[in-house]
Amino acid sequence: MKTFVFVLMIQTINNNYVESAEEFAFFRDLNRCIYFSELIAKQIRFNEHLPITSYCVTKWVDPKETVIFE
Repeated sequence: MKTFVFVLMIQTINNNYVESAEEFAFFRDLNRCIYFSELIAKQIRFNEHLPITSYCVTKWVDPKETVIFE
């Protein structure tokens, strides 16, 4: 049986284009996902040359094969 989760996505930017987008962590709670995405955004504000962005998306995953954080 699959579980609905929120995925923290990390994008690497190069020359204003998305070079890669990776699933970084899986959360049961949207607020936790947003919390970590905002922490990454705060780091970017201090280092304008840090070429990453982050955001949360939804996904169905198998909890037996995926580590899901609370």
